[in-house]
Amino acid sequence: MFQGTAEGKVVAVNAKDGQELWSFNLGTPQSGGIISYAVDGKQYIAVAAGGTLRSQVWFGKEPKWSAALKTNFSDVVVVFGLSE
Repeated sequence: MFQGTAEGKVVAVNAKDGQELWSFNLGTPQSGGIISYAVDGKQYIAVAAGGTLRSQVWFGKEPKWSAALKTNFSDVVVVFGLSE
């Protein structure tokens, strides 16, 4: 299972126990869905991240997120190829 974090990581976790298996720092918070697709039998995971608008709902009301509410993040789509 894959998930993104407000800190800018995409994380693969074991669906049975939630243990982190892998992570990658996107450098910007995830802003869209994570999709999985296949091309010629190879599986890929694509993650949309970035954007210029962050809400109190996304970052919460904690002071540690105050700078993030004012930051313009680059928009990126990062694609990972999965291996067996």
